[in-house]
Amino acid sequence: MYNWTIEQRITKELRDLIVSGDLEPGVRVRYRDLAEQFGVSVTPVRAAVRELAHEGLIDAHPNAANYVSPLSLDEVEQLYLTRMGFEPWLARLGAPRLSSPSLRLMEQKLKRSRTAAEQRDSDGLMDVAWKMRVVCYEAADRGSLLQKAAELYDRSRRYTHLTLRDAYRHDESKAVAIAFYGACLEHDGDRAADTIREALEATFSHLLSIISPSRDGRVPTSV
Repeated sequence: MYNWTIEQRITKELRDLIVSGDLEPGVRVRYRDLAEQFGVSVTPVRAAVRELAHEGLIDAHPNAANYVSPLSLDEVEQLYLTRMGFEPWLARLGAPRLSSPSLRLMEQKLKRSRTAAEQRDSDGLMDVAWKMRVVCYEAADRGSLLQKAAELYDRSRRYTHLTLRDAYRHDESKAVAIAFYGACLEHDGDRAADTIREALEATFSHLLSIISPSRDGRVPTSV
């Protein structure tokens, strides 16, 4: 992103490390170590940690150690059940309103998502698949709902990344993108909504099958 501040850049890079699993749940977040890793002073790292604590990715406590937040079954339920409400509604409203330029843009992103899926590029697949959906969601003209949906998507990325450790999930994601584009091409809001809902339900079910929470609802870091 052009003209990002140092704080924004460090926040993104630290977020990506957490979402990808390079910084695992429960790992201690040390300001000086990260500052050295990113080649910056401690100040932007502190700002990044505060932002990611607000997003729920870091457990931060004043005058105490900070840690990458544990995976949580409660969080999975909250994120995906809420997304199942927002995103199908945006798809239902957006698909009938898509313009020809928007559909061409979706087609371009579909091609990129297929390539990413075939190359087993989890990060690339997640990024372009979401951007393709956003083209449709923007057509719904529900700015506040789209903003909330985007926030929920960002928070759920590390869980989605977890499901993509199974290679066949890349093929499933590619199939969803193709089906969603097909529904949008026909301006079929109901089918677009059903495609998104079913995809989110499948991801949610997959997460439930691989997460083994302890008594307190937290997920082991070895997942």
